[in-house]
This record gives sequence, structure tokens and C-alpha cells, in this order.
Amino acid sequence: MKKNSILFVCPDYHSSFILRDELRRNGWRADIYVPFWYPKQSLFDRGDYDLSKYYRKGMKWFLYFSVFPLFFLFLFRYKHFYFYGLLESFNLPFEEKINRKNGVRILLEVLKIFNKTILYMPSGCHDEELQSGFQKFDDGNICGNCGVEICNDEILIPRFKVKKKYSTIVIGNSCFNSSQLSAQTLHFKYKCLDLEKWNPNVVIPEKFIIPKTAQFRIMHAFVSNSRSFNNKNIKGTPFIHQAIDRLKNDGYDVELFYVNNVKSTEMRFYQLQADIVIDQLIYGWWGSMTIECLALGKPVILYLIKEWKKFFFNVFPEYKNQLPIVESNTHTIYAVLKDLLDNPEKIKETGEQSRIFAEQHLDVKKNAQKYIEILNR
Repeated sequence: MKKNSILFVCPDYHSSFILRDELRRNGWRADIYVPFWYPKQSLFDRGDYDLSKYYRKGMKWFLYFSVFPLFFLFLFRYKHFYFYGLLESFNLPFEEKINRKNGVRILLEVLKIFNKTILYMPSGCHDEELQSGFQKFDDGNICGNCGVEICNDEILIPRFKVKKKYSTIVIGNSCFNSSQLSAQTLHFKYKCLDLEKWNPNVVIPEKFIIPKTAQFRIMHAFVSNSRSFNNKNIKGTPFIHQAIDRLKNDGYDVELFYVNNVKSTEMRFYQLQADIVIDQLIYGWWGSMTIECLALGKPVILYLIKEWKKFFFNVFPEYKNQLPIVESNTHTIYAVLKDLLDNPEKIKETGEQSRIFAEQHLDVKKNAQKYIEILNR
């Protein structure tokens, strides 16, 4: 086993691939394991161990019983393991049902016995906090608009038991402390981008260019798979459509650039063609869309929960209570967009500040050093 070695289990979109490559440049053994179920649209690069490409109906069980016995030996190549989302990525067949009460997971237990480091990065709200905890945020507005059909504490509590049992370090989203995972949580600049690839001056390949139909192009994206139920939408997409329609009726030369189910490798070429980007108006914090567009020098509109923003500034006081975010919610989105369209210089200035923030907060060369420092403790 090499001390400076890490396996990314289920990649955090592009961030894990970019961090992997930077760690390799620093002399680390760094590889990526892609589970059976990982969505191909989200796969930014080639995984080093991509089981999903071998999966065919009927082959899953063969792979489980032929490959997984060897997997125990494979795990000893690495000192550190980075899980994005479910620790259950390492479940053996029927294991969750059999071990639901005691929270034991065989492969994770092996890692723990042999003193491996397990970093856990929540991939969404249900990975970071109970539903009852999230209902306390913003007067329950987040859960009240959530489109995930099945989410409740009965399901989540056993999963948090596993996370608490096996996680050495939980990587926090820098906006609040989980009531379930706070003892293991560290907040630091965890997201990584290659700022040469995510750059306002990148040349867009011709095949991705979409001719403009209006003076101003406003972009919004929403991945609907498993996230839309009973017409609920955590990003507030219907309110965005209504605001754009109202602007058009008021005579503004504007188009909605709605993007859905685009490959992770291609998304930035579409983002570059937007004048303004709207991430979300309900959830209260940013996701990948905001991070990517900040690096591309775009003005980004989203809703920030006041308490979460305060928490972020306590973690990162160097930003002096300033973020290059255009804040809005479902009630104010029309007025916020109208103000930007009436003052095009604000669009340009905010975009410039976006890029400056990205260079401070998302640079893989800087952020990889923090990972190395934490893992070497």
C-alpha cells in the first residue's frame, strides 16, 4: 500500500476527475471507481475502474460473486477512500436489508479494521441531514417544494447510522453543520475546477453553438430524473418561466435558454453562450451550475438562505461578507431580471467578479494542497 494513495468511489462529477489528475501530478496514486448505476450523462471522464460499462442485465450477480472476492485485495492498494454520496456504493448483495438495524457493511468494516481513511462528501440534502432537520430551514420551504418522491426519517436514520459508523471525515458544504454528522465534519474549499478549461475565453466548438434569437439569453437547467414529483421543483423552474414570459410581454428582447440532460463534458459550451444564468430560487445554496458558471465569468442568480450565508462567511472570513451572487427568490425574480436587463453594465461587472471568486475558491492547484494536508494528518 502506498501512503499517498486515494480511491474516489463514485466521482463528484468533474471535481473528482480534476482533483485526481492534480493529485497524480503531486506524486499520488489516485484512481476513480464508477459503480454500476452511475449515470453516463454525468461521467466527466473515463473512470479507472468503471463497472458500469461491464454491466448487462443478468451480469450483475456474476460480477458480484466473481469480482468482489478479489476486491478485498484490491482495496489494500489505497490508504484513503473518497465517497461521493452513498457509502452504500460498496454494498454486497442484500447487505442493506440484512444489516439494516446494526448498520454493519462488510467492505466498509474491512476498511475500518485496517485503519483506512474514509472521506464522505454528501451529494444532496438527504445525504447530509434528516428530513425533520431540513424542515427547520427556511420555515420548511425546501422540503415543501422538493420533488423527491420518497424521503423520510425512517429511511434516512439507518443510512446516517452507517455514515457515522464509518466516516473518518465528512466534507461539509460550508453552509451549515449537519445534526447527524457534525462531529466528523470539516469545512474547506472542497470543489475543484480546472480554470483553464472553465474559462470565459474558451473557444466553443461549432457543433455546440446555438444561434441567439434575442438580445439577452437567460439560461436555466434542471435534471428532472427522480427530482420532480407532484409538480414540485426544488429549483423554482416554473417561476423562472413565468418571469421570462412577463418580461417578453413587457417588451424586453429576451429568450430562455433551458438546458436539460446535457452531458457533463459538454455543459460548459452551452453555459458560455448565456448572458445571465439562474441556478435555483428555492433550495437556498449553490450547486454545480453556479460553480461552473462563476468560473466562466457569468452573472449567476440564486436564492441564498440568510443563515447559511452567514455560516459560509464565518468559515471563510477572507470574503468579507461579499459574494458575486445576484440574490433572488420566487417572489423577486422578475424585478431582479428586469434590473439587470435595464443595466447591462451590471451583467458585465458581476461576471467579472464571478471569475475572481472562482480563482480564489475553486482552483484545483490550491485546493488539492488542502486535501493533501488533511489526508497527511
